Amino acid sequence: MIVLILLLVFNAYAWFIYATRASLDLTTHVAAWEISFDAGESQSDTSVILEIDRIYPGMEDYIKEIKVYNRGELLANLSYTVTSIQILGDTYEIGENYTADELQNILDSYPFKITVETTADQIAAETGEGKFIVKVVWPFESGNDQADTYWGNRSAEFQKNNPQEKGLRVTFELTATQNN
Repeated sequence: MIVLILLLVFNAYAWFIYATRASLDLTTHVAAWEISFDAGESQSDTSVILEIDRIYPGMEDYIKEIKVYNRGELLANLSYTVTSIQILGDTYEIGENYTADELQNILDSYPFKITVETTADQIAAETGEGKFIVKVVWPFESGNDQADTYWGNRSAEFQKNNPQEKGLRVTFELTATQNN
């Protein structure tokens, strides 16, 4: 009986030793992800602030370019989100009763137009380059005299009462995501 118990113990031990020894070769490659944003004066993070001292009908068009470089190994998709707006002292922010779509609708309701364009929705891997182009345009005759007059007068009043404040400040969150 003792021999049988010893045999059972040794067999169980041998089985556990054999079952816990496994050999597995696994090789993997993690793709490099390196995106940089250049706003001109310095390398930028993903938050870009557009500031204009005075806005008025017939103002010179404002254009700001943010270059995007893809040095990673994967194709990158470009997008943006408006995160906050400050126009003539009125402030709107995501999370404070507004969604990103609502902020975009607020921007679209003014006689001046703020647009963000990309040179491409995707930029190639390793040597890809693209741009975000932010424009503010308020032609002297926008087609809506009543809105031009109202907002032109409001802008003049704001500048008179707040000479140190910016007439327009919009914050954008720029995004580059991997395209598998």
